[in-house]
Amino acid sequence: SDLAFAGRIGCGWLPPGGPIRAGIAEELVLDGAFQAAFESAGVEFDAHGGHFKVHNPTRGVVDLAGEGLPALWTGRALEREGFIVNGHGGPRSALHIEVHDRSGQPMWRLHHAETWQDFPTLSQAMSGVKACFSPAIAG
Repeated sequence: SDLAFAGRIGCGWLPPGGPIRAGIAEELVLDGAFQAAFESAGVEFDAHGGHFKVHNPTRGVVDLAGEGLPALWTGRALEREGFIVNGHGGPRSALHIEVHDRSGQPMWRLHHAETWQDFPTLSQAMSGVKACFSPAIAG
């Protein structure tokens, strides 16, 4: 977690407009110092998950199917880029991503507008997702 480094040693925190706070990372979370420090910066600290969330404008909804670490990190990458990730419930999206295992390596399959595309890397799959949500450029 983002707190792993700080949990090993004591740390100090300077919230906006307030005195420096000292203690171990968990104490700073419990008393709200971490959350207060980022209130107006477009960043939210998730005290339950122990990580920061950057608020990006919502770009769209994506259906994600898959298991294991590749699907977990695909969901995190989508959320970081401003997509809402729809798991097994909720209304269906126009874009579906399936994370498969191909001979021990993850593979990403995107389904959009009646077409399927396969990508060998997460970065290529993310580029494919972004292209599906980008307006067409008239030439």
